[in-house]
Amino acid sequence: AVWQSILALEQVGRHDNFFELGGHSLLVVSLIEQLRQQGLSLAVSAVFAAPTLAAMSARLHQKSEQDVQAIAIPPNLIREDSQRITPAMLPLVTLTQPQIDQIVDRVPGGVANIQDIYPLGPLQEGILFHHLLTETGDTYLENILMHFDSRTRLESFLQALQRVIDRHDIQRSAFHWQELPIPVQVVYRHAPLPITELTLSAGENAESQLRRLTDPDSIRLDITQAPLLAAYIAQDPDADLWWLSLLHHHLVCDHLSLEIIFSEVQALILGEEASLPAPLPYRNFIAQTRQVPIEVHQAYFQQLLGDVEAPTLPFGLLDVQGNSRDKHAKIVEDIVTLDDELAQQLRDCTRQLGISPAVLFHVA
Repeated sequence: AVWQSILALEQVGRHDNFFELGGHSLLVVSLIEQLRQQGLSLAVSAVFAAPTLAAMSARLHQKSEQDVQAIAIPPNLIREDSQRITPAMLPLVTLTQPQIDQIVDRVPGGVANIQDIYPLGPLQEGILFHHLLTETGDTYLENILMHFDSRTRLESFLQALQRVIDRHDIQRSAFHWQELPIPVQVVYRHAPLPITELTLSAGENAESQLRRLTDPDSIRLDITQAPLLAAYIAQDPDADLWWLSLLHHHLVCDHLSLEIIFSEVQALILGEEASLPAPLPYRNFIAQTRQVPIEVHQAYFQQLLGDVEAPTLPFGLLDVQGNSRDKHAKIVEDIVTLDDELAQQLRDCTRQLGISPAVLFHVA
């Protein structure tokens, strides 16, 4: 039943594979959470190791009191009427009172606008590292260009987008690291989408102008302020159109979450808000990732990679982000379509190994 709900399927067979039916890493988190709500425990690793319904079911077990204590997610102790945030109110991170006060001072609206404070997820830590590594542009800042046939329709889209931001904690999160023992993300209660209106010149292609003015290779977002989204709008001087360049940062937004955002925007514009699922608090995911102490992860990779003493750079290339500002290091993308027989052989091979074609290509 949980599979049917998460994957939007009417029927699931006992030998069906979660990932072949459309499951992915983010849905794994939803799967585990829904099982948890029914008193069932399942490790993330078990989903990947046993992706069929029968195999996954065999790994489920009823929670004992010890299990419940082990995977319990500590409650958020910050209330809307809290006058001050103290170390005891932050069960997911250890900060001193001066460190907390320093964070509060940097949040617009102060204590009243802080919903939660907790650490970053592992991938977020890596993305923050790359953000701090560069001074011009941002490897993980991206933008989407759209056009609308009227200012009214553009405004409707932006209003719906704000309501999506209001729904999801991760879209109201800012990031702080200065003078702190570890980086943290701060969830705002209110995070208005910043909207900047630009004036474009007549005679030059409007899309090209807006793309140049909002190029992530040359501008940065202040990630210490939420949301990590920014809207740049402009009227097309040569056509009856309005343009939108929506900047979004990978710290809070990936390809899949963008699909979720746009589907929710569409539902809101169509008046179908009641059909939207209740959003899961991002703190639940952070709590789950921190159940395994960091020392365990370090020991694992030390055993795996401890004897590697030199960088293992593919082809000796250090910058392989794909958007290097060095024209000599620019990556060229080439798309090759495999013939049906080879494609089928690859899929058969990966299915036997229990992996996806993407994993096979990454390893190759």
